[in-house]
Amino acid sequence: MNRVTFFPILFSMVYSAFAADIIPLLPYEYVSLDKLHYHNIGTGIVFLQGDMNPPIDEERNSLVVYGSYNAFVFNDDSDLYHKVIIAVTKKTRSHYIIGVLNSASDEPLYIGGLRTAKTGLGYGYEIVRNKNLALTLGAIAYVGDFGIEMGNGNSLPIAPLPIVLFNFTSTWLTAYFEFFAEPSLNITVAPESKVRLTNVFRMEQFRDIQDIYFDLTLWYRFFSKEHKLGDFAGAGLGVKNKGVNFIFGEKDKAYGTNYYAAYGILDLSFLNINSGYVFKSREIFNDKIKNDAGNGFYISTQLAWKF
Repeated sequence: MNRVTFFPILFSMVYSAFAADIIPLLPYEYVSLDKLHYHNIGTGIVFLQGDMNPPIDEERNSLVVYGSYNAFVFNDDSDLYHKVIIAVTKKTRSHYIIGVLNSASDEPLYIGGLRTAKTGLGYGYEIVRNKNLALTLGAIAYVGDFGIEMGNGNSLPIAPLPIVLFNFTSTWLTAYFEFFAEPSLNITVAPESKVRLTNVFRMEQFRDIQDIYFDLTLWYRFFSKEHKLGDFAGAGLGVKNKGVNFIFGEKDKAYGTNYYAAYGILDLSFLNINSGYVFKSREIFNDKIKNDAGNGFYISTQLAWKF
């Protein structure tokens, strides 16, 4: 083999080994209520390598790296909070490895110490995989301040949690349940139809019923997946309960807000725009005091482009 043919072949081998999709994210949200308004300005990136959507009965070898930063500016710059998420998942045959860092605070990451950031490393094993069903079980160890005091008065710095990944797919229903930091459930009714219903449920904590977040959308997709352009665009109407919570660097201090909304949405894959009427909103101080924040509106956009 001469040099002329060797280097293209070598390049092709290296590219095949490391080729990946890179997706920058630019989300923005503005919420305006009677007693509160805020901007949520974010940026993020997703790195995908391997087969992301194989048939459910085939093993998936993939690497997903996700990172995001959001700045929450409340009430004309009087309060600034930060949210940082970094997650790395590696799937190799039946083995699943995950690392995650999550911080939402006025003092993120190392500035606020263990109280304002949680870091976890876990392992799972896929015990079931067939034509319609996949199930992975495992455990993850988190380092952080979990509010559990030991005998010496210090907080317990490490806590184990289970990993549960459940995936079901059929022509009339798909469902995906995930638990390794907080429980979340994604359900799509009639996933192959242009008219479909999507449901997303998740929970960060449970102070009362309003802490169960959901997003229910009735969609009309403009193209079927068999179309040459694919299922890349659609419009819908929905209702949701959304919120965000921050743990402050100062001990026993926290802040959160959430709202219900009825909305319309336009999804073009690379651009998502949704806006609607907000009702039954509230502010939560130190996980106890709850104030009505009134009604209003919100608008949210996200740009995402795959390279």
